[in-house]
Amino acid sequence: MVVLTIVTNKNGETVYFEEPIPKINYMKILSCSLYNSWYNLEKTGSIVKITDENNRIIKNVPPGHYNLKVLAEKIFGLYDELSTETNQPTGQLVIRKEGSKDVLVGQRLFSLFNLDPNVVSPTLDSTTTIKKIKYETAYFIHCDIIDRTKNFLNGKRSDLLAKFDVKGEPYEKVNYSSTEYLMRDCSTDDYVNSIPLSVRDENGKLFDFKGMPLEFELQID
Repeated sequence: MVVLTIVTNKNGETVYFEEPIPKINYMKILSCSLYNSWYNLEKTGSIVKITDENNRIIKNVPPGHYNLKVLAEKIFGLYDELSTETNQPTGQLVIRKEGSKDVLVGQRLFSLFNLDPNVVSPTLDSTTTIKKIKYETAYFIHCDIIDRTKNFLNGKRSDLLAKFDVKGEPYEKVNYSSTEYLMRDCSTDDYVNSIPLSVRDENGKLFDFKGMPLEFELQID
């Protein structure tokens, strides 16, 4: 049994060893640490106010990693007419608008709000309730040397090494440890020069951690 610690600044990057190590038959993840630095608002969002003269005043919400609390803080005070509250009985985030001026939510921010455009108008009502924003809930750790013929996820062949629920605040460094995962069968040559690891969402898309380091502690046999 050998314990390897792998540190990388780029998700999905193959890590090479200075010297080859013997064939890996089994592997499991003991722990990992990463930063919640990926963006769920990937491009600038906007909220637009229509004035009495029918002019448009645009206030931007920059790209970033948002949870409900941070989003409420960002929206609060964009315009005098807007206020926000979180953890209300009617939902997790409530946006309140005063006055008769129309305030519209741009498409990107509306998508982050996770609202159905067939049900909810992008023009804010006096009260708009957001129950759940668009947010990834789990990290799926993949490794290409896992034997897909012996490892399955939802009935399909997979190179999944572990899954961790997303926790912590935006941009916070979060540590995960694992005791329940069993050793995974691997398929390698007699000697191994590298190990490719990646952190993906449930649809297989790579998380972009914006250059922040990822650390994995692996047990191999």
